[in-house]
Parts: sequence; structure tokens; C-alpha cells
Amino acid sequence: MTEAAELPDNDVPAIAITGLACRFPGAESAEEFWELLRGGVDPREEVPEKDLRRAGRAWALSDPAYVAIRKRFSDPALFDAEYFGLSPAEASVTDPQQRFLLETAVHALEDAGLVPASFPGRIGVYLGVNISDYLLQNILPNPEAIKPLGFHRVLMGNDRGYTATQLSYRLGLTGPSLAVDCACSSSLAAVHHACRALMDYEADAVLVGGAAINPTDVGYAPVEGGISSPDGRCRPFSADAGGTVFSSGAGLVVLRRLDEALEDGDRVLAVIRASGLNNDGARKSGYTAPSIRGQAELIAEVHELAGVTSDQISYVEAHATGTPLGDPIEVSALTEAFRRTGDSVGHCGIGSVKSNIGHLDAASGIAGLIKVVLSLRHRQLPATLGCERLNPHIDFHASPFRVNTRLRPWTGQRPLLAGVSSLGVGGTNVHLLVEEAPDRPAAGPSAAEGGHLLLLSARSAAALDALEDAVRSRVAASTPGDARDVAHTLAARRTLHPLRRALLWRADREPVLLAPRQPGTAPAENAAVFVLTDDVLPDVALASLRSRPAFEVAVRRLTARCSFPSSGPDTDPLDRLRRTHPRAAAMVTALACAELWAEQGVRPGAVVATTCSRPAAAVLSGVI
Repeated sequence: MTEAAELPDNDVPAIAITGLACRFPGAESAEEFWELLRGGVDPREEVPEKDLRRAGRAWALSDPAYVAIRKRFSDPALFDAEYFGLSPAEASVTDPQQRFLLETAVHALEDAGLVPASFPGRIGVYLGVNISDYLLQNILPNPEAIKPLGFHRVLMGNDRGYTATQLSYRLGLTGPSLAVDCACSSSLAAVHHACRALMDYEADAVLVGGAAINPTDVGYAPVEGGISSPDGRCRPFSADAGGTVFSSGAGLVVLRRLDEALEDGDRVLAVIRASGLNNDGARKSGYTAPSIRGQAELIAEVHELAGVTSDQISYVEAHATGTPLGDPIEVSALTEAFRRTGDSVGHCGIGSVKSNIGHLDAASGIAGLIKVVLSLRHRQLPATLGCERLNPHIDFHASPFRVNTRLRPWTGQRPLLAGVSSLGVGGTNVHLLVEEAPDRPAAGPSAAEGGHLLLLSARSAAALDALEDAVRSRVAASTPGDARDVAHTLAARRTLHPLRRALLWRADREPVLLAPRQPGTAPAENAAVFVLTDDVLPDVALASLRSRPAFEVAVRRLTARCSFPSSGPDTDPLDRLRRTHPRAAAMVTALACAELWAEQGVRPGAVVATTCSRPAAAVLSGVI
């Protein structure tokens, strides 16, 4: 399987994106985010009068310039504190950015099929997070909220310097754990540093991304000459662009070294071919101003590092905040960098996710990266909204770029390549070159006569019910060839929780519940007991076992050293063994069954056996 996957042909180690999760305006998951993007949705809503009054902004009701618009987002008060070992009191003084990142981290790790407790390497955490509005607006003005736990505990739940290490502690991750802070480019800078940690073998997998959540978003009052949009819309590259709109969100991706991800059978979503980071220094008109030279130098260096020319790149996800000054400078810098290795006009699409979900500040870079990964997976480029008329100060007609203003198929030189830029106030520029995942051969037939066992686990009955509903929906949208992968992922690539349930999925029918809906409670980890008897398996049971590849492969390997009377090359080795050496046949059957269970993630914590099966029990228990 891995041998047929093609690795990038340059000398720079490639980094695989193996999982992701996000919660952005109008989208509670990556799937919903993609539907929002492909549908060209701007999830904006008017702020209700009651929210303005509750926030002490009743004056805004009579201010015609006040923008009572916000991007629709989750309720920050919703949080499963018990799952992470937090008391209600601790959760109440914890920044929603930490809360959202904890939940998003669990989803990202599950999406990657990565179980921290059984992963044989170190998992790092790199995060970019905004300053805590929650501390400033909700905690400090309320001394009674601080008293029960003390100020230092409150600080650990709100200072961004503690956010990465909180994830490492709560999820048991032992790799480097760092907060990265360079304003708007923080989360993409975190991705760059995470890639370096993987290349230097400081970590074997990394959870990386960021969050920017304002728990009391009630709109804003634009400042003349400022960067905020006067009408609550962000229009990158547009003649009507008047500024940006700040909003809330959280996103994370899981990174691994590509060769190891392929070797382990991970699903690769996309590949980071190269990344770079620099600063403008003093080569600009002011501290907050962007620089053509700094951006152009960085982008050209990333192209050179990846060994690509500009004509190989078919899309750029720009930082593009919809400001009259920033967008023209960014496109000029991109054009200068692209012109170093090519002279084509209009061959490369350009866009910005900020036209949909607004500016996520420290998390804006990870939002752009996730958009590109999803676009590569679906080979479609979503529209950048609000650009009916191009900004006259951007010379698109002489540039390599065309603004992608409608959903269209993503075509171009294969493998598809995209740039992702993120620019921070103060001049820290980050650029990534992202490539579609390498082709992998289709899996072989996975149907089994007895069906596939779908093992479910959760920490509460409600969560288990929700998981069952989600799995049934996933199965309904699957093909029969997906059955083995779904079953394996549920059994071996999810963290096992105390409450368990099992479904039997046959190719020709709905999954069947194997027990009453009341969940069973599993004992301690590794408490499965294998009981080996001397009973001969009925032919029907043996036939069901032998329909499973793992059992059949184990049987042939275990019988390869056995000596048989000559009875023809086509005679089945287990059948011959059962006729000539029944005790050996019982041992082979037991060991092959154990390998079949191991493929499903089940290993014995103890083994008991009757007389003839004792040798097999000794092998399984490690005695011999």
C-alpha cells in the first residue's frame, strides 16, 4: 500500500496533514465548513437589541454608524468540562479559547486516527491564541469569580502562555508544547514551527493551530481611518472594500512526517511541501504597514525550498483582509515573487476565506490552511465573496492572478499546489506551499460473510447515542468497500471510553445493534480475557472466520512449518492439520483468532486454557 504512494521528489522532508477539526462562524465541523465555503455563505447576523443592552451598549441603538453585525458562532458557555477533568468552578473561569481548543483537539486527533495513549512517539502542541477577552471582560470586573480558586488558577485558565501546555496536560501529550505569538500570523507561524519540530525529530506528530474567540461579540463602532469595515462586510480585492470584520473561531490540524504517515496507513489529507517565516523589519512606512519586499522575498524562498516554479502553483489563499492598503501590497508582493520563475498572466486563482467568516486574528492563518486542504480534497475552489468589481489599485490584468469569484473545479498541473499566506501586524510574514495528497491504490475487497463489527465507546450515554447516530449516518453514505476501514478505525484508532456498544454491519442491510441500547460498562483497560478450549469449531464457525483475511493469512503463516503427508498442492493446510494433528490445529486456530481480534484493537489482559490449548495460551501470554 505504501510502496505505490509517490513521495515528493525534492530533498526537503515533506509533512503530511493527517487530520483536522474546526469550529468557525456558521460551521460546527469541517464538513459544515466545506458546505459553507462551497455554498458561498457569509454567516453574518444582526445583533439583537437585548444583547446590546446586556453588554452596556444601549447607546449603539441611536448611533447610525454603529455596526450591529456579527458572524454567527457557537455559544462559548457550552463545554464538556467533566470530559477534561475540570470542575464546574474551574471551567467557569477558563477562557473559551482554551475550552474550544480542548474540544477541537479531541476531534482533530480522532479525525487523524491518532490515539495518544497508544501512539509510539511524542505528540507536540503549537498554538496561536488571542489575548483573553474573557479575562478582561468577564473575570477581572467580577472579583467574586476569582475568590474560590485564586488569581493564579484564573491566570492559568486565561493567559495564552498556558494554553498549549493545558492541552498537553489534559490529553497526555509529551512532545514540545508552545504558544506562538506574532499577532495575526500566529497560527500559521505555529504550523511553520511545528514542521521544523517534525523535521528535527523533536516530535513524531503535532497538533497545531489556533483560536480567537470573543465571548461577547456585539458589533463595533468603526473608527475613521481604521481597518474595520463600515458595513460589516469583508470584501477582499474589491473596489468596494472598506475594511475587515473580526470574528471568532478555532481550528487545528494534525501533522506527521509523510513517509511515516504512509507507512502507518494514515489517511493523508494534504502535504506541506515547504514553509517559511520572516519579518519586514524597518523596510516599510510604519510599524502596522505591510511591506512588498519582505513578503516577496519570503514567498520566493519558499518556492525555491520546495523546488517549484510559479507556473506549477494554481491557487493562493491570501491573507487579504479587505483593506484598501493591505490587499494591493500583498498582490504586488505575490506578483514580484511569482515573476522570478514565470511570466504567465492570470493562470493562478487567488482568494481569501475572510470574505466568508471574517478575520480570526491569531487563528486566521489556520482557517486559510484548512480551507485549502478541504479544497484540495474536493478539487474545487470556493468563491471569494463581495468582489463584483476589482480593486483598481491592483493590476490583476498584468499579474499571474485571477480572483476566484465563483465555485469552480480546481484544475491545473498535477499534483495541485497552493500557497497560503498569513501576515501579522508588526511584520511577521508566513508562507506555506501545500500539495494535494499522493495517490494511493484502492483497497482490496473488504466484504466479510459475517459482516463487520463496529465498536462504539463514549463517556456518557448521551454521547454514546450521538456517536451511534453519527456512525449510522456515515455508514449510510459509505460504499461496501469502506466497511473494513470504518470498522478498523472505530476499533483501533479511537480512544476507548468506559461505555461500550457494538453494531454488526453487513453489506446488504442496516447496521444491527448486538445488545440492548442500554450501554455496557467496560472494566479497566486491557481487561479482556481470552478463554481457549479443546472444543472443535463447527464448520460453519470456521467458515465465517476464514472469510476474514487476517485469520487466513495467520493460518497459512502458522502452518508453513508443519509437515504433512503428501495429499496434493491444493489441499487446505488447516483441513490437513485437523485430520492429522488435531491438537496442533486447535493451537493454530486459537493463535489465528487472536490475530483477528488484534486487528480489531482487542488484546488479552489474561488468558485461560484447557489441556490442549495450553501451548497457545503460553504464546499469547508471552510465557513462550
